[in-house]
Amino acid sequence: MTDQMPFPWPTTVKPITELSESVLRISTSMVLPKAIVLEKFLSDDECEGLIQLALPCFQRSEVISTTTGNEEVYGSRTSEGMFLAKRQTPLVEKIEKRICEAFNWQEERTEALQMLRYTPGAHYEAHHDYFNESYPGSASAIKRGGQRVGTLLMYLATPEEGGETFFPESGLAVQALKGNALLFVYEYPDDRSKSLHAGSPVTKGVKFVATKWFRQSVFV
Repeated sequence: MTDQMPFPWPTTVKPITELSESVLRISTSMVLPKAIVLEKFLSDDECEGLIQLALPCFQRSEVISTTTGNEEVYGSRTSEGMFLAKRQTPLVEKIEKRICEAFNWQEERTEALQMLRYTPGAHYEAHHDYFNESYPGSASAIKRGGQRVGTLLMYLATPEEGGETFFPESGLAVQALKGNALLFVYEYPDDRSKSLHAGSPVTKGVKFVATKWFRQSVFV
């Protein structure tokens, strides 16, 4: 396994011109996994705007096959999903700009926003977001922009019960609170990153999430 390109880790509160509160608020920080929770990263209107863009297009979420590299439906992931094109609307462009400014990352080295909906019972079993280089299906995914080096989960709606993002190796459980965001990075594409995580089942209500993945290289 190869080491990852270092992610410019935000260690302090940083001014962000696009944010309504004009600062990036870090409420929780973990060493392993390397993770932070950001308070009010999105406004209520922004959350609702993203949801409305995605609602007509949700389909059963897919997973990149470890053997073929194709996207396929698996029982381990039972949410619904879709992708918003980069700069699809002014709202999407504004949020993407905020993300790249906040974490000092080039937009060209990110994937498009993936929108997810978790209804009662929906979940995503424990998995890694990086591509395991020992699997034959990973080569085609890595070819599109290098390894994934970080994940940003932006929670757009608070489910009444359940739906936490859970890291079983550390016991960390992050509640899906509307407007908050969870950033975690993986400095190594292997077990050293302790980034194994799961989307716990929603037991009441609905969870909406917008996901942004960061890549080593330009993503195509």
